[in-house]
Amino acid sequence: MTPDQYCQQKTKASHSSFEFAFFFLSNKKRLALTALYAFCREVDDIVDDCKEKTFGKNKLDEWRLEIDRLYNQAPQHPVSVALSPHITSCKLDKKHFIEIIDGMEMDLNCNRYNDLKKLKLYCYRAASAVGLLSANIFGYTNKSTLKYAHDLGLALQITNIIRDIAEDSERGRIYIPLELLDKYNIRGSISLSAALCEHHPEIIEMCLERDWEFFSHGIYNTRYTYGLSEDQEREMILDAFSTIEKHTGKPPAGYLAPALSHSEHTLDLFAEIGGLYTCDLFHDDQPTPVQVRSAKKFVSIPYSLEMNDTIAFVVNKIEPRHYGKIMRENFDRLYQEGAESGTVMCIPTHNYQISCPHRMRAFEETLEYITGHPDVWVTTGREIAEYYIEHYYDSSCLDINEKLGKTS
Repeated sequence: MTPDQYCQQKTKASHSSFEFAFFFLSNKKRLALTALYAFCREVDDIVDDCKEKTFGKNKLDEWRLEIDRLYNQAPQHPVSVALSPHITSCKLDKKHFIEIIDGMEMDLNCNRYNDLKKLKLYCYRAASAVGLLSANIFGYTNKSTLKYAHDLGLALQITNIIRDIAEDSERGRIYIPLELLDKYNIRGSISLSAALCEHHPEIIEMCLERDWEFFSHGIYNTRYTYGLSEDQEREMILDAFSTIEKHTGKPPAGYLAPALSHSEHTLDLFAEIGGLYTCDLFHDDQPTPVQVRSAKKFVSIPYSLEMNDTIAFVVNKIEPRHYGKIMRENFDRLYQEGAESGTVMCIPTHNYQISCPHRMRAFEETLEYITGHPDVWVTTGREIAEYYIEHYYDSSCLDINEKLGKTS
């Protein structure tokens, strides 16, 4: 088997769509890109298949030595032999190969990126360096091509990270940075599909470290309550409730039915086992008492479908800057009204939506705008419900009864 054939086999075995894209190139460029892709697969597979960090580091060090041999015209590995004729003709810079290896080593040494600066460094080494080498293989006349290759590499790697959240999590890697929320001292209220506790406990741990709230979103978001008997729904609610308590150390105070599929029994059932609030009613911008059959104090906490990023981006096709404008204008109105009577602004987000690279700037500008105002309480659903029940629940019930002509 020739070195070029080895690289072709390596590329084919990856089942990547790149193999088909290479067919449209000239033979020389196709061989060069195939060799480059095979190199990326070699070093990436070391990390993905590595069970012992020292072994992985040693293998990457071997590749650093092999790159030295390649640039001293003495390559030994089939991939570097296949790369050899293209080093000079395509002006491939040695430092970019070393940067790719350094990026793979970051995967060995770090499984979590809490700030964007470190994440961008990882993305540059893992993808932008590949883009810069590829640009030289394609050939270019405008130097701005290199800036495009750099930025495209960052964007593609971040998109790849978002796509592979579950797979990476199984390997113990968490790439989504928390810096943005940490920067503005924002604690999340997580509508948690309870199965995540057992599938990805490291994500639960990461949120517990930040004192985020977990409220129940059922077991899976695809297990609806439609068609369930009351007993079946009770069993599902109890299962999720106990699973979250087991893995977080605290029973969930709130409930949002899977895929918003609550039934006429949902609120009664959740209140009976100790729940304090629901997000299923989507009404008003203030907490509201909810009458349940157990007569326990139970509250509806505002949950805005209009502010929901999935509704905004996928259903309403709103572009990020306009979404940011909508959130700021929504805040302005609630802030003005809240001067006399407290209001709640809920911004429901999903990592796979709001963390897309082209959406993050608008989101950060909104967070900066909101937290830059005085007298804004950035808090969790549980804390809002507890505060409301302690200070306003009884007086709100009296006010409602008076307006309805009832006596307590």
